Amino acid sequence: IEAPFSGVLTLYGALLTHQAPSVTFALSVVFSCLSASTAAHKLNTVGENVGISDLVIGTLKELPDITFRILFLATMAFLTRPFGNGSDDELRTSQCYVAIAFAVLDLAANSLLLVVQT
Repeated sequence: IEAPFSGVLTLYGALLTHQAPSVTFALSVVFSCLSASTAAHKLNTVGENVGISDLVIGTLKELPDITFRILFLATMAFLTRPFGNGSDDELRTSQCYVAIAFAVLDLAANSLLLVVQT
C-alpha cells in the first residue's frame, strides 16, 4: 500500500532539485512502481489461483498505468506547490521536463481511453 506514496514522494523530491537523480533514487522509484503494480494485479485476481508466470505478466501489464499515475501525482504536486518569495528560491524551477511530459501524455491517454470506452 505504501509503494505508490513512496514513489510519489521520491519523485516530488526529485522535481524540486536541480541535480541528476542518483542510482539509489532511480532504483527506489523503479521498485515503488513494481511493488504497486504487483499489488494492483493481486487485487485484480483475489481468490484466483495465480501462477508465477501469470503474476509476472499481470504485473507488467499494470506497470505502465501505475507508472503514469505516480508520475502524474508527483507532477501535479510539483505544479501546485506554493512558490517562495525570494529571488534565490530553489523551488521556482526544475529541470525534470521528462516527468511533466509523461504527465501530459498520461492525461491525454486517459482522456482518449474515456472517449474510446464510451
